[in-house]
Parts: sequence; C-alpha cells; structure tokens
Amino acid sequence: MKDFQPVSMNQWNFSIQRQIGQDWLLSASYLGNSTIHMISGEQQNPGVFIPGVGDANGNCTFNGQTVPFSVASGARCSTVTNTQSRRVLSLLNPAQGRFYSDIGTIDDGGTASYQGLFLSAQKRLSRGVSASANYTWSHCISDPYNQNPGAGGVAPPNNRRQWRSNCVGIDLRQQFVLNTVATTPQFSNRVLRLLGSHWQFAPILNIRSDTFFSVYAGTDRALTNVGNQSPNLVRLNPYPRHQTVDHWIDASAFAPAAPGTYGNLGRNNMKGPGVFQLDMALSRNFTFKEGQTIQLRAEAFNLPNHLNPFAPGAAPNAGQTGAFVNLTAPNFGQITNDISGTNGLTAGDYRVIQLALKLLF
Repeated sequence: MKDFQPVSMNQWNFSIQRQIGQDWLLSASYLGNSTIHMISGEQQNPGVFIPGVGDANGNCTFNGQTVPFSVASGARCSTVTNTQSRRVLSLLNPAQGRFYSDIGTIDDGGTASYQGLFLSAQKRLSRGVSASANYTWSHCISDPYNQNPGAGGVAPPNNRRQWRSNCVGIDLRQQFVLNTVATTPQFSNRVLRLLGSHWQFAPILNIRSDTFFSVYAGTDRALTNVGNQSPNLVRLNPYPRHQTVDHWIDASAFAPAAPGTYGNLGRNNMKGPGVFQLDMALSRNFTFKEGQTIQLRAEAFNLPNHLNPFAPGAAPNAGQTGAFVNLTAPNFGQITNDISGTNGLTAGDYRVIQLALKLLF
C-alpha cells in the first residue's frame, strides 16, 4: 500500500484523589484513547452480484451490458459456483482476470476509541486488614481489525464502517475486583493464641460483565466471497426469557440477508455470560524454634465452584480474535465451553484447592 501510515494512539485521562483519615485513599479517573491508522483490510477482487436470471440463451446483463459468461436458461446469474466468473477482474478482462482470485489490501484508515471510568478505594494496613477495590465502566468501539492480513479482507468492499462495532476480544463494559488481606490478632488466651493467632486470609473477588460474541450468517449471502458475513437481526431482543447454556440466544431472531446484500447485524454485539470468580488463600507461620519456621498454606481457586460459561459457539484460538457462532450451526445458541475465571483465556473453570507445607530454616 502506498503511503502506509503506522498505527497511532492518542491517550488522555483525568483523575481526582481524596484521602480519608489515615487509612483510606479514594480515586476516580476518566480514561480515554483514540486509535488512528488502525490496520483493516478489504477484498479488491470480490465477486460482483449480478441480479436476475439467464435469458433463453443463458445470457445475463449487468448495468445494461451482457456479462462475459453464461448460465442455464432461467438460472440465477449469481451463485457461489460462478464466483470466479463474476469477480471484478474477470468482468473487466475475462482472458486475464480468470487467473486472479482473492486480492486483499491492507487499509490503514481504521479507527477505534475507548472511554472508561475507573473508581478505586484502598485501605492501608491497619488493625490487621488491608484492602483494595476497583470498578471499571468502559466501552471500546472500532472498525474491523485485520489481525492477520490475508487475501480475503475483513470488511465489505469499500464499506469498512458497515462492520464497525464493539472492539473484538477486549470490550469489557464492567468489572469489579476486590483484594483483601486480613490477619487474626494475637489472642491473650493461651489456647486461642496457639490455634487462632496470626492466620492470614487473602480473598480475591473478580466480577466481570457480559462476554460479547458475533453471529455470522455461515453462508455467502452477498455472493462476493467475503468471509464472516452477518445475518439480519429481525427482532430487537434476540435472547429467550429464560436463558440456559442450552438456549442462550434465539435463532428465530435472525434471518439470512437477501441475496447480494450483507446483513444489518454488526460484529461482536451479542451478549454472552459474565464471570464470577472467588479465590482464597489461607496461611500461617508456626515458629517452633529460633530461626526455624513452618509455613502452612492453603489456596482455593474458584472457591464456590461456580460455573463460568463461555459465549455460544466456537472459542477463540490463535487464528481468531473473538468468539462467534454461525447461524447455520446445528447447535446454534448453545454454550459448549467454559472459561477460566482466573485469566479468561483457557478452558476449564473447576474448583482447584492446593495445600502446601514449607519449612524455613
């Protein structure tokens, strides 16, 4: 691409902090950024949709001109089987254009924006307790990002903004995180001092809002050979009244786009489940001789064994930037994976308990 510009980001923020007493620090921050020259991509040699059917001789016309290929009499002029004949270069020069398939271009005109409110409260260590809590409310929106530029492109030809929507994989509307460390006091009673003193509790609570995912048509309705096309959203509320992992989203809320068109549904704007994660650590040091200590430690990940389902459809992998489900999938609307509430990336979210005994000398 000529005069390609590197990706640039402008960032700005505004913060207010207030200390209350000797122990508490409260803060509120506005965070924003704007990305320009984000890499997108479009297909430069797509199939051209030619409406209508072939005449008695199998000829089709487009913009008043007879196209350089034929179909059966009465057959549709545009099908998925004659995409190569309908490509831009094939229509311009059938003899030479037939040698060219998908041609993708890198587009440096994509943009993205992020707006966020970050609230936090911190308690310094006093009376055996320290704590930190924060809440984030944010929104990220962007043009389609071309993570792995290829021949197919990631946006409709000459209409990058049609699929502009929530940032894929990173748009997290709400998140609450609480970290606390509490230590039991030194009891005066000998038995209580022996059994209950100096235990340290450290819970970590993480609550995240909906995971967004995309619904794809699953077929080439635009007949352009551009991948991951969207269907039409025909009902404002695509979610059933009682959502379950077997019925998270209604197929009846979507319909295939008319032939030759892209659907009206944007990318990454269907809401999946949220995440609730509670981890806990419990430890204590037992000094039984000068310079010799035994440390007892127990850790529990996902302590309540709470199920954190993933979004419906396929989980993202190295070649994908977000979750998606095809309208044509036999298990459309079903959730078949869970996620790790600790990092949100790997499969498996069962409760894990670890016990450790360490001798320090």
